[in-house]
Amino acid sequence: MRGEQHSPIGGELLQRLSELMDSEQAALSRLLVVLKRERDAIPRKDVEVIDTTLSEKLDILEQLQQLDQDRRQLLTDAGCENSRRAFEQWLQQFADPALLHRWSQLMAELKECHELHRVNIQLLESGRRQVQRVLSVITGSTQQPVETVYDQGGSTSRKLSTNTFAKA
Repeated sequence: MRGEQHSPIGGELLQRLSELMDSEQAALSRLLVVLKRERDAIPRKDVEVIDTTLSEKLDILEQLQQLDQDRRQLLTDAGCENSRRAFEQWLQQFADPALLHRWSQLMAELKECHELHRVNIQLLESGRRQVQRVLSVITGSTQQPVETVYDQGGSTSRKLSTNTFAKA
């Protein structure tokens, strides 16, 4: 293996990094499944599933954070600078190309999780705004919801919603 011949730290570090990446890959795969289940539950307003996915996400994120800390500590102990860029340079210089490829796959899956989480947040926020509008209409609230709108130039401005359901 290339890393064992040229790395100042040896194959033990590469083996431990590989094990950490295996664990990160498994956690990210589980997170992706949970995020998809959450995305499917949001339009159905399935509160039980949404609550369950929240708990699962927190557990997985805690595990990912611990794995990240373990990796950073391992690399710091080996004399590698504690940054993503330095780690990627170290992988290119000392690790087997397969390990670098696995790292790239992990980063791609992490990006996919991040994007799916962002979509879920948008779906939840849209639902929250709908509920707020309905409540304002039903209660005849004088505090109209404020919405952000875009003008022709792409600038944003805030506009009060003026829907009224009924007046006595």
